[in-house]
Amino acid sequence: MRRFLLVLFLLPNLLLSATFTEFYCDASAGNNLNSGSTTSGTALYTSAGGNWVQSTRVFTPTDSSTPASTVSVGMFASVYVTAGATDATFVGRITAVGVGVNGTITIDGTAKSGSAPANGTGTITLKVGGCWKGPSGADGFPFNNAALSNGAAMTDTAGNPTRINMKNNANYTFTSAQTSTFGAIIQGYTTTPGDGGRANIINQTTSVTWQFSTATTTLIDLDWSSTASSGSTDLVQLNVTSTMIRCSVHGSRASGVNISGGSVTYFYEDEFYSNNVANTASKAGVRSNAAQNNSLFYQCYFHDNTGSNTDAISTGSTTGQWTVISTIFDSNGSVGFRSGSSAGSNHLIINSDFYNNGSDAINLTSGGNFTHIYNCNFIKNTGKGINNTTTNFGYSYNNGYGAGTQANGSSDTLGDMVEIGKVTYASNVTPYNAPTTGDFRITLPAAMGAGRGNFVSTGNSKTGTVGYPDLGAAQHRDTCGGTGPCQTSSAAVH
Repeated sequence: MRRFLLVLFLLPNLLLSATFTEFYCDASAGNNLNSGSTTSGTALYTSAGGNWVQSTRVFTPTDSSTPASTVSVGMFASVYVTAGATDATFVGRITAVGVGVNGTITIDGTAKSGSAPANGTGTITLKVGGCWKGPSGADGFPFNNAALSNGAAMTDTAGNPTRINMKNNANYTFTSAQTSTFGAIIQGYTTTPGDGGRANIINQTTSVTWQFSTATTTLIDLDWSSTASSGSTDLVQLNVTSTMIRCSVHGSRASGVNISGGSVTYFYEDEFYSNNVANTASKAGVRSNAAQNNSLFYQCYFHDNTGSNTDAISTGSTTGQWTVISTIFDSNGSVGFRSGSSAGSNHLIINSDFYNNGSDAINLTSGGNFTHIYNCNFIKNTGKGINNTTTNFGYSYNNGYGAGTQANGSSDTLGDMVEIGKVTYASNVTPYNAPTTGDFRITLPAAMGAGRGNFVSTGNSKTGTVGYPDLGAAQHRDTCGGTGPCQTSSAAVH
């Protein structure tokens, strides 16, 4: 299992270490008429009132400038009709730059986004470089701009995937529903792309949804929030196969994330809190309305989604595979993990913590599914640890339970599940360092190494392997006298 966890950990890091074709948004200094391809708010080159041939995508300056002194092949340019323009409508990679005064600039017909403007004489502006302002008010540019609906095609000569970097020096606010059709990796940053800085995207005035509706969506280092005082719509809606890495979603009037489509969704190291402010029925930190969906949650934190109708995760009635690994469910208003999945679905919940939730930790309400629950902690939940109300098969292996003041509100209903290796902690203690402040590092010896780590090993004279994982999401650090993943104080954990 530890090797499996390592692979899951490496997957997003492999993505984050890739090479990209970079574009930039800067809410403070940017301009949505730029080409978005450099970090400065000022374009490297601008020529207004030029001539343009749509079929060949050739721009001819008329301002006696010398493009070749600034512009080179491989850069990106925006081209638009000068009069009345507020956003770029066509962005593409430059393939040729003429020499001398008023040298022509040619744009690629494939490595581009949007539609080339119609022929124009003295009516066209071209900009090379400069960052975009990004979404603001009712304008979701560049993500919801119909003209830039093919953003994934804007690649460099090596074909590296497109990434839009959103600088976190100012907030990006929106006041009307947005549908992103850009199809690129979207990531926050502070100084250097990929540095882990988190960009703030805020629904500022009304309860509206930002939908992602293009083939593959990857969201990294973004903080989604809502300050709306009315309405009951979800904050983020995923209509396609999607990945969220190191994102926070909070303050939604309804569900933080609604999975509305796509065959697979991945969540790595994401945080969901204070969602379903309107306390609408059947809402959650993450909820699926898709007909079929397979979802993975790894090292996520669901906490303080406090309304009495608010689950942390709700599968809806979707059919699919739901995998939850090393994830914390803390002080949510209703159920931690609720499954109403159709028959034939499977659930794998391992090394996760369910603490102080307002109803059951895990509630399985639809029959005909198979559920494995390994090495989890069920502490101080108002309802049951596991409530299997219908015909769900599976196993509860080596899960830890609180006692005394830390006991769950009632005993489990296991139904057709088989329980093996249950651990009950001493009265009035938790296995955590400081759960009320969100510190779920494992410090209780009774939880250390008490998890199931069995491997089937019967062939070719193999003698068998047994692992000793902790119960819970945050594994402890062993003491040692040398080097390695350990330290000298048994009280400090990772």
